[in-house]
Amino acid sequence: MYIILLKETGMKRFVKCLAILMVLSSLFVSCNKNKSAWLTDYTTAQEQAQKTKKNMLLLFSGDDWDGTSQTLKETVLNQKAFYRPASKKYVLVNIDFSQEEYAKVNIADDASEEEIAEAQRIEQLYVEREDLAERFNLSAYPSLYVISPEGLALSQIFLEPLSSVELGEEEQEDKKETPASLLEKIEATEEEQQILSELIAKIDAAEGLDRVRAIDALYQATDPELRNPLSTFAQEVVSLDPQNQTGLVGKYEYELANERAMQYAMYTGDVVSASKEFELVCETGHLSELEKQNAYYMAAYILAMSSEPDFDKMLELLDRSYQQDTNSDLAAQILGVIENIRQVKEEYSQQ
Repeated sequence: MYIILLKETGMKRFVKCLAILMVLSSLFVSCNKNKSAWLTDYTTAQEQAQKTKKNMLLLFSGDDWDGTSQTLKETVLNQKAFYRPASKKYVLVNIDFSQEEYAKVNIADDASEEEIAEAQRIEQLYVEREDLAERFNLSAYPSLYVISPEGLALSQIFLEPLSSVELGEEEQEDKKETPASLLEKIEATEEEQQILSELIAKIDAAEGLDRVRAIDALYQATDPELRNPLSTFAQEVVSLDPQNQTGLVGKYEYELANERAMQYAMYTGDVVSASKEFELVCETGHLSELEKQNAYYMAAYILAMSSEPDFDKMLELLDRSYQQDTNSDLAAQILGVIENIRQVKEEYSQQ
């Protein structure tokens, strides 16, 4: 009898252990199913890209508000047919701008220390995400970019709209994004990626004026919409070639002035300071006549955004722009703008 009880007890233990193992196994499978192939932290993704020497696929999304991102993920990006082959070549990273998550920064006056700390963490997280979006010139959600391990934009992948009032049902079905179609688009940019990656490598290997020329080659080859991350290189050009031996310094002084002006105009609304950045670079930089013509023109253009435009200053800047090269392609356009400004000034004076 004692032996029988022992056997029963042993069997019960065995069954119990087996049940626990089955539960753990199901939990493990469940966790694996829920685990995304997409990283959500850019710094972690970049570190992995540098370690594996892969480019990144960077997705900006707005899952809970833009009406597109979530569906695109469900039908394409989170499908094994897409992320398995994509992750063999790229580090996948998704930066999502969630309204629900960001709403947590608004906390009650009597919030606990833990709630305050969490709100501060989320707020800082979204400051970093906004900086990242600005760096890559984000203009729509969702957007997909190929980014080098160094953090430079190599290409932007056009995503087909999930629906369009301009297309019939059959056309929409033909243009509908699929894992295969998106992989094909990414593959089509591989030659461009390779060219830019080789130019980046040349910068890393170069010094002095050779580095300046290598930077310029990369700048020229990069899509203008994707040049924001190159601003640090623009600063290098100015510091590496103070005597303008390459003749390239003015070009990058203009780019840096443009960057500072946009910061003033877009983020503080200070169009006067923005205009002065272009005026100043004409007076202190190494700009060519054509570059000065563009800079003075931009200085006047930005002033026109003011709620109380200074017409006399605008006309002065436009005249300076015109005088730089009266025979340029831009000269005739400048004369037309000058005439328009004079007419608007006259209308204002009669009000």
